[in-house]
Amino acid sequence: MDADIAAHLQACHRCQIRRTDDRPPPALLSSLPQPTEPNQRIHADLFGPLKTSDSGKKFILCMTDALTKYVELVPLPNKEADTVANAIFDKWYCRFGAPIDIITDQGKEFCARLSNELFKRLGTNHLTTTPHHPQCNSQAEVANKTIAKYLASFCDDSTLDWELYLAPLMFSYNTVFTAPSKTLPSILLLAWSRAFLPYRHLTYAANSMASLPPMTLFANFSLLAMSLAKTMKTPQTQLALNTISKPPPTNFYPNNLCSWMNTVSCTKIKSLPLNGQGHTKSFD
Repeated sequence: MDADIAAHLQACHRCQIRRTDDRPPPALLSSLPQPTEPNQRIHADLFGPLKTSDSGKKFILCMTDALTKYVELVPLPNKEADTVANAIFDKWYCRFGAPIDIITDQGKEFCARLSNELFKRLGTNHLTTTPHHPQCNSQAEVANKTIAKYLASFCDDSTLDWELYLAPLMFSYNTVFTAPSKTLPSILLLAWSRAFLPYRHLTYAANSMASLPPMTLFANFSLLAMSLAKTMKTPQTQLALNTISKPPPTNFYPNNLCSWMNTVSCTKIKSLPLNGQGHTKSFD
């Protein structure tokens, strides 16, 4: 009788549909690996739709670097695959080089054949989040929350020039001290712009830090990246991030000598050596 019952259950279609013990268990959730250098992994997401602006824009493409937290905002008229792919190529690849990994949701604008071909040709691994789990793309989601909070302070339902506020938003976002690195996102990414195309070599932005010897600059940022990656892996990191206060304001007085070349202040990361002397200037 037991054999007949077992045979009947195996042949019953409804019984087989309801079974869950024959399915493989889901994979364990694991955190994303901590990047060790700028432009190693970026996160992208769309914000909108918004009220159509005067120039016909309705969406905002948000791209942010996982290590430096640098953000790039691009207004878009639609979320077609060609529009999004062109924006990613023009505003990120042509400025900072090709990232190793890019994480997006499973929207059609990111998973279309055109976008996948772009990432494949430029040597970028395209990773997508699981459905109904936006936390995996938290870097872009945090930037989206900042966009919503910022625009709500200046715009309402009748505002048609919201596009004009994106540049000041980007500037303020990228020039604020971040808790993990204790420095500015713009300094970390722009001072070390790693270009993977067409050759894997290092290029440096034309800024005040470019006067340092290339090997010195490379060594300094290598130590900075390793120190930041080590800090992010410690169990006490989250507790420390919640207690870090804003940097104290700097007061300048007449005839003070002030450094005008920022070389990643060693007061932020003591293990980072600084080679070479900065220039000083007297403020009258």
